[in-house]
Amino acid sequence: ISNSTVNYNTSAANQVIAGKGYSGEVTNNNLNITSNSVVDTTAAAGYSDGGAAVSYNTVTVSGGSRLGNTSGSSAVYGGYAAEGDSFHNQITLEDAGTVASDLYGGYSDTGAAEYNLVLVEQSGDISGAVYGGYTASGTQAYENEVRLNGGQASGIVAGGWAEGEGNAVNNSVTVGADAVLGSAASVYGGYAAQGEVSGNTVTMASASAGEEAYGGYAAAGTASNNSLSVSGATSGGHTLAGGYAEAGTASNNTLTISNSTLTGGNLFYGAYGATGVSGNRLNVSASTLTGSLYGGWAHSGAASGNSVSVSGGTVSGKVYGGYTNEGEASGNTVELNNVEVTGDVYGGYAASAPASAEDPNTPADTVTNNNTVILSGNTVVNGNFYGGNGTVATGNSLLLRNYTGKINAINAFDNVTIYGLNSDVTFDAEVAGGVNVELYGKPSELSQTLARTQANTVLTLNRNVLGAYAYTIEGVQNGGYTDWNVQGRYDNELAKPYAQAQLAGLTLATLGD
Repeated sequence: ISNSTVNYNTSAANQVIAGKGYSGEVTNNNLNITSNSVVDTTAAAGYSDGGAAVSYNTVTVSGGSRLGNTSGSSAVYGGYAAEGDSFHNQITLEDAGTVASDLYGGYSDTGAAEYNLVLVEQSGDISGAVYGGYTASGTQAYENEVRLNGGQASGIVAGGWAEGEGNAVNNSVTVGADAVLGSAASVYGGYAAQGEVSGNTVTMASASAGEEAYGGYAAAGTASNNSLSVSGATSGGHTLAGGYAEAGTASNNTLTISNSTLTGGNLFYGAYGATGVSGNRLNVSASTLTGSLYGGWAHSGAASGNSVSVSGGTVSGKVYGGYTNEGEASGNTVELNNVEVTGDVYGGYAASAPASAEDPNTPADTVTNNNTVILSGNTVVNGNFYGGNGTVATGNSLLLRNYTGKINAINAFDNVTIYGLNSDVTFDAEVAGGVNVELYGKPSELSQTLARTQANTVLTLNRNVLGAYAYTIEGVQNGGYTDWNVQGRYDNELAKPYAQAQLAGLTLATLGD
């Protein structure tokens, strides 16, 4: 179709189709729309209204051509299959004008949608939805892809979409630096209405992160092993999640944010799970974020094994390794390196606990055990530190690895340990149980201050020898503080066993049998 207009006929519901079949195979058909043409109706390269498989069909739009400008009821399909599978079909927008039609690389009503692609190079505004592959009630949307290398998308963008009971697996969306996401855009690597989402990915390098983005989104099932990566974003991103399970569990999902500035009322999740989160990760580097960070957030059920890692930049909000609205938050980790955080930091947080079946009127204990907070470099936390907030909070650890900075009030930590000679820590509150010290590296013969504590806090050097080095630590009163100074030396006697071991090995090697 070149320099032509195809209007929508309401009475005939007209279509533009390159190749159409019912029971036979529909394959290798091409629909080219070029030279400022307008197609205002349903269009497809390959189309089957029966049980035929539809594969390797391609729609190409170029020359400023426009799709679906007036009718509002149009759609464009690389391949459309009513009952069969739709696979390896493609839509390419090389230089399109406005696109109001919904775009489907491959669509199947009752079959699977697999290996389909929508590729956008230079284009205008795409106000319709963009789906790499879509199945209405089939088994799965699998390995479908959307690549936005240019143009602006302002609606739904999804690599794979399973509307019925099917799963969305290994689908992907890539948004390049030259593409634009509208302020209301929603991006999904994979979406499943009733099934599971797993292995889906979203990679975004655009300046806008849209309104929301998810590696994988499950409306009723589980979300696992999905990932969302955002780099260089300066707007949007009000909800970002590696995986999101609206009614199920979320596990092993990852959200990565780098070199971005996202302000406003934002929520950042490694994963959200309605009935539990485990093993999810949120990694941030060199970014300025406004909002709270959650390795994993659960509406109910356990939050376990989740983590948040932040290196560089600032976070205006709170940081939670694992959070549950009702359940146990244990075994989570927060790691902060050279970052400023304005709010509190929690290894694990449990807002409430499920009521006991035997005694529903008595509040149950909230459990936040075995969480870890790790600080390194020049990190500044203006809030307080919590291993956990629960009525039962044991086994939580605060680890300071070559950390330089101040520690405000700390809560629910059974173990506070300073690692490394390059630490310079000031504790503004007394540390119940004292502070353990594990030193490594070449010591200085000159005295250096390792920590300043309240006068009643005790530092214990757990290991005074490492290899050929020996360490000593001494507390000196300094006003209301105690300065803990460390010195070290190289010890020839300690070094002897290492030299002797090398000589013994050489002797054994020369003896042979």
